Amino acid sequence: MSLTKNITHQQARYLPLVQRLLSDNPLFAGCRETTRVALLQAAQVRTVGKSERVSTCGQAVECLCLVLSGSLEVSSLSATGKRYVCWYLGPGQAYGWIPLIDRKGAIHDVRAHADSLLLELPRQPFMAAAAADPALMEAIMMAFCERSRTIHEALAAGALLNLSGRVADMLLRLLDSFGQADATGARIGLKLSQEEFADMLGVTRQSLNRELKLLEAEGLISLAYSHIRVHDRAALQRLARLD
Repeated sequence: MSLTKNITHQQARYLPLVQRLLSDNPLFAGCRETTRVALLQAAQVRTVGKSERVSTCGQAVECLCLVLSGSLEVSSLSATGKRYVCWYLGPGQAYGWIPLIDRKGAIHDVRAHADSLLLELPRQPFMAAAAADPALMEAIMMAFCERSRTIHEALAAGALLNLSGRVADMLLRLLDSFGQADATGARIGLKLSQEEFADMLGVTRQSLNRELKLLEAEGLISLAYSHIRVHDRAALQRLARLD
């Protein structure tokens, strides 16, 4: 594949990473090769520094944004300044589906949680590729179904579980997205402060800390600076069960 004018000479060094993402990502893995070529030709690579704003709630979204490296924080802010972190997006994950399609503006604020590299796919060529390639359209529908299931499961957990169960459920979700297995269990690779974790649950840092310390005392997890290691996934699953 050749780079187009949208990707500068400096950005050309990212081409192997971009090609690998388009080939391995479930969204694009089943696409025709011509579809991936067309998307690459329309794409732009963007670097963002830690804490840099990527998108603002209500802002028009003109590109589907895929994380190549680093991570993005997706959050909402109330009128009183209370922040709720909806999720963190890591490599291979995408942002901007809904506003890209319905054109009603971004639902959340998005900023770089760490220095990140993004691939931006403009709306018009992306929608044209989806219309022309049934495999891409099916992958988009499957991605929406998966996201809808995740949202409903998270809502049920928030409404039906006690705080201990909610913490266990969130640890499992983070482990599924950012887990790095090793001999003693699995480490959540996303660097996350307890304040940021608390903002994902809508609780105080002190309340979260108490629950994490209890889980650590029971040997289910261990805590380190901005990282959590899970030693007993099955026990967390039992805590997070809704029945």
